[in-house]
Amino acid sequence: MEKYFNFKSSQNFNKHSMILSVSLFMVFCIIVVLFYLYFIIHQNANDLDENDVITIEIRKGDTFREIVGILDDNKLIKSRWKFIFTAKLLMKTRSIQAGKFAINGGINYVSLVRLLEYATFLQKKITIPEGMELIEIANIFEKELHIPVDSFLVLKYNVSEFRIQYKSVVSIEGFLFPDTYYFFEDAKAKDVIQKMVDNFKKNMSVDLIWDAKEKGMTINEVVTLASIIQGEVIYDSEMSKVASVYLNRLRKNMRLQADPTVQYIIPGPDRLLKLSELRIDSKYNTYMHKGLPPGPINNPGLKAIIAVINPDTTDYIYFVARGDGYHTFSRTLLEHNKAKNKLKRIRIKQKKQLEKLKTEQIKKDTIICS
Repeated sequence: MEKYFNFKSSQNFNKHSMILSVSLFMVFCIIVVLFYLYFIIHQNANDLDENDVITIEIRKGDTFREIVGILDDNKLIKSRWKFIFTAKLLMKTRSIQAGKFAINGGINYVSLVRLLEYATFLQKKITIPEGMELIEIANIFEKELHIPVDSFLVLKYNVSEFRIQYKSVVSIEGFLFPDTYYFFEDAKAKDVIQKMVDNFKKNMSVDLIWDAKEKGMTINEVVTLASIIQGEVIYDSEMSKVASVYLNRLRKNMRLQADPTVQYIIPGPDRLLKLSELRIDSKYNTYMHKGLPPGPINNPGLKAIIAVINPDTTDYIYFVARGDGYHTFSRTLLEHNKAKNKLKRIRIKQKKQLEKLKTEQIKKDTIICS
């Protein structure tokens, strides 16, 4: 049987083969290019150690070119064009935020671009110790976050704004719970106060509120007395005993005669009070007025609050410092006066020792100078 060669069919076959070959070659090239691009954008953007953390600030209004310069100046990118290419590939050149960012060494280009787009602003760690007054807390935030002190003070009596709904509360003083906090650097006074008040509510559990109610005390009264104890006591182990003294005095309708309540109405840091200052006519002066002052005199911690709700059972009605941070507790005025005289002798001795040290230092300085 004779076979015929179909030239036209052969031509079509060769044409299709060539198209297929070119297509496969193009696909291969695309795969190679994509693999190369993937490799580039997932390379380490810098040569820093993974444990290194560099903080940068991108200001509002900084152009993309300026941001690339900031990264380069801080050695966070090895190649400007690779970072630019990655940002353009991801279409993020206009998405980078303004703010401060902590960037780890060894990050790749893709992660770096995404970090600058999605990372939260850095938060600052701020610790508020127990017993600080509002003015002292405000000074900390002015120093750490540049929030003006006055922006705290004008909110002092805005109790309803911060949803402090306990009976008879007249000020936010006492309800700014001492703790360690993290705040954004653009935080405002209202943000700070609300966060601290919310933390107070969280720690003032239902059980504590119920226990206070059973003892016939409002939360304002509990926190007020706790603030006085916080102002008096250095060591937590004495809180429950000091609480028992003040509660005994309240039951006997005696004046509390608590120095911290007078110190609260005197500007400046706490110090030994003058006799004339004990006669200042103020509702906060517990030497002049019976009962508790109208509200807290500082912001007490949880231990002081618990001490008021669960005090020691004692018959003490006096206490006085003994010179080492602790106190001497007494049942009678005679015992109390003896303890006061002992403290007076200790202070005289300490004063003489201090004067002696000063004299010896002056002599020593004179010898060195001569």
